Amino acid sequence: MDRRTANAIRLMKDISKYGFDYLENSNFAPDKMTDKQVLLMAYFTHAQANFDGVIALVCKSKSQPATARLQLRALQETWINMFLMVCMEDDLWSSYLYAASEYDRVKVANWLLEDGQIDNANFERVKDEATQITDRLRQEHPLPDIDGVMHPSRSTRNYYKKPLSLREKCQIIDHYKPPSEPDSTVTKNYDLIYRHLSSYVHQDARTVLSAVQEEEGRYRWDISGTTLEIVKTMSTSYAYYTGCLQQLTDLIGNTNNRRMKLFEGRFEKYLR
Repeated sequence: MDRRTANAIRLMKDISKYGFDYLENSNFAPDKMTDKQVLLMAYFTHAQANFDGVIALVCKSKSQPATARLQLRALQETWINMFLMVCMEDDLWSSYLYAASEYDRVKVANWLLEDGQIDNANFERVKDEATQITDRLRQEHPLPDIDGVMHPSRSTRNYYKKPLSLREKCQIIDHYKPPSEPDSTVTKNYDLIYRHLSSYVHQDARTVLSAVQEEEGRYRWDISGTTLEIVKTMSTSYAYYTGCLQQLTDLIGNTNNRRMKLFEGRFEKYLR
């Protein structure tokens, strides 16, 4: 591993520690936190775990960028969900994510009931709790019509029982994007990156075959990857992690924006 890449890995570890320390040392008192802030913080803990997973895999004696992309895909999904929550100032989309998860809880409980792992009384308890929560959130935060994405007032689709796809979430984020922002969109980012990363998760045949190399008349298994693959995995994961961290700190505060800018500039220099 060359010095430039080693320096970039060191910086990844530094900002990971910065994020971890932020979680550990900030005063997250329940009486001072909104539901939206709590959910955003919860999502960030997953971003922290996924980013640390990428670091661990690229820092091995034989770096494994292909395996790290499994963590990177999860990190991108967290980034999209966090972005959705903060694309509007109110609690609309954080409430939507929470309500949709309650419907999922009922769905899982129903499977357990059918399999005999819970009784009907437990299932009804879960269903009643979820119904009370979702009914309240749906009344407090009715979903809007967004051209080309969702039409809750004109459609029979229940966007809670059949939640928005990840791409639809990206389209909603783009819908609220100020006209002054660059042309690049979250949806385009999804199309270019998430679908590529999904080939590693779903084990696309061509992707799987990339780990098998023919060398000196025999096949050899190798998932160490090239330097370019390692650098791409590092830079992409760094971008998503800093995005998640910025979304969290912008909403909650108690951060050092000057230090965040320093992280961005140094990383770009190392991998330029």
